[in-house]
Amino acid sequence: MPARLPRLVTAPAWMPGHVEVEVVGESFHQEAVRAAATDPGGDGVRMAVLVPAPSHSRYPTAVVVYVQTYLVGYLSAEASAQVHRAVLGFAGAHGGRLPSCPAEFYDFGHGQQVVLLLDLQPLGLPHELLAIVPEIARSVAGLFGWLDQPTPVLAGCDRVARGRLETVEAECATETNKRFEERTPHVWPGLERRASDLVTRLGSAADPWVARAWLALARCTRYQKGRRDDTLRAYVSALHVERGIADAWVELFEYVCAAPYAPMLLDLYARVPVLARPAVAAHLLRVSYGEDRHGKLRAFSGSALRVALERLAVNQGDDGTVAVLAADNGLRAEKAGNIDEAIVSYRRAVAAGSTAPKVVDRLSIWLVKQGLYSEAAAALTQALRVPPEKASVQERLRKRLERCQGKISPAD
Repeated sequence: MPARLPRLVTAPAWMPGHVEVEVVGESFHQEAVRAAATDPGGDGVRMAVLVPAPSHSRYPTAVVVYVQTYLVGYLSAEASAQVHRAVLGFAGAHGGRLPSCPAEFYDFGHGQQVVLLLDLQPLGLPHELLAIVPEIARSVAGLFGWLDQPTPVLAGCDRVARGRLETVEAECATETNKRFEERTPHVWPGLERRASDLVTRLGSAADPWVARAWLALARCTRYQKGRRDDTLRAYVSALHVERGIADAWVELFEYVCAAPYAPMLLDLYARVPVLARPAVAAHLLRVSYGEDRHGKLRAFSGSALRVALERLAVNQGDDGTVAVLAADNGLRAEKAGNIDEAIVSYRRAVAAGSTAPKVVDRLSIWLVKQGLYSEAAAALTQALRVPPEKASVQERLRKRLERCQGKISPAD
């Protein structure tokens, strides 16, 4: 195959989509990858073209990927034969037009990775053929049925077991809060045995604290190698018993976001009780922007996840998630210098019930400058119902509220 794409007889068929397809073999074409990545493309979009290898080539079922006319790699060997047939069939039915789609570039350890954003439907191919689904996402999906079952009715009480559980929880917290290099891995198996015994004992007593015992067990196994599925089962078992354990939801999402997969994250989020969602949403936002040190989504998937989370929240009347998303968008917009967008987002966050001090602080400053004292006072009153942790911030908001109230005329 030539290093540069020859002039095509017919223009490619533009097929942008939501399936992220990882190109393979780009490590052998890094010079071409760099050239394609630095080519600005049309309107900032770099175009990839899928070209089936000819029958007389060394790999007759390969599908070659060209970006901005540079050969940057291939589709995976596992999928190439099926895609090769589909591309030939599509081209034969559409006057020789080859599929094309946007390409994105990401830095990794040994150079740059190429990812295609392709719509597989026109090719008649299933999403699963080329989508990369992490193993942990498959494991989580297999546990959804457990979360969809009704919670058990538990009314027992084993006071001795509860006391022992509190001791295990304290020891787990002490070990977890240590710096990584100061942790003692041999401690976890012993704590795990104790937590497992308490799961059995509290479960036999129909004690609702069995949920806390499952959570303690998850915390014991998550730091032990090769215990991924055990950890997932323990977290899900805790949430099956008691859906509203916010800490368990946050920790479960932190754990699965080590290899984030947007469709699974959205499906899991839909099962989180509304009251437990804001903390989870804040974590997912960091992951979606690639800011979490343990797990990061690519830009396209991150943007798609944010859009899907907002759509889910609006459809379910989940004001807490809407408030978190709008507040975050406002702060980012203001940081980028887009004040108009920031104000719109701040207002939406407050309307959804946000009491975030920074959001209300920034919005109320702007409202006061515009002479909108009644709106500023309402936002400040709402924020002060949940006093900010910093006394200085609380005092600043309180004084601004008093000034706004002094400016409001009786007619208002």
